[in-house]
Amino acid sequence: MSLVSDDDIVAWISQFDEEDLILAMDAPVVVPNAVGSRRCEKMMTGVFGSFHAGAYPSNTSMVAFANGPRAARLANRLSATVDLDAAPRTGGRRVIEVYPHAAMVVLFQLNRVLPYKSRKGRDLASRRQAFNRFTVLMESLATTDPPLSVASSPRWAELLDVVAVATTQAALDRAEDELDAYMCAYVGLLHWMVGVGERCAVMGDAADGFIVTPMSAPHITRLDSWQVTHAMMPTCPTSH
Repeated sequence: MSLVSDDDIVAWISQFDEEDLILAMDAPVVVPNAVGSRRCEKMMTGVFGSFHAGAYPSNTSMVAFANGPRAARLANRLSATVDLDAAPRTGGRRVIEVYPHAAMVVLFQLNRVLPYKSRKGRDLASRRQAFNRFTVLMESLATTDPPLSVASSPRWAELLDVVAVATTQAALDRAEDELDAYMCAYVGLLHWMVGVGERCAVMGDAADGFIVTPMSAPHITRLDSWQVTHAMMPTCPTSH
């Protein structure tokens, strides 16, 4: 199911009347900077840029953030707050920003991001092939720790059909955000289950902007190296 308006999104999430709830949003939650990129975006690009999964810049000079991030407004309506120090499996109603492309690079041990997004030079056949690989990899999460069975969602089979029968780029575009949402959900689950450590990190902080992302030993090494080079940048909480 694809929801567009804020009212529809809030209404759908509100049906889950849970004391502990984590909202994993593929959108900036905290954007204090007037120009350029947030520190967390620079960190993400430093670690994942060579995988074609660098982060796009966000700042308040952009129309989308001039009146504050939409994600923050949604979180406020749902009584979800930023609490990056909450212990695993606790924390009440929280909101985190996530980035699906970097997450799949780590979780699926990819050399570069899957090319399923609409870009110049990508035809229908190549995008469908990338979508198919993406969905197979997502289904493999059923056997990971923690597990997520995307196939148990009634909507999953419908999305697979959308990709299979698509005859236009626009048809694939309509499935794209929904499929990304499953990856966002998994990052939220991972962060809630294990917290910050060797498997999950917070790039940046609650004051200047942050992105929660899965991590593995090779990516932590890249982060450590990047932080040595950029010693004035904020640290990223990890444990070795």
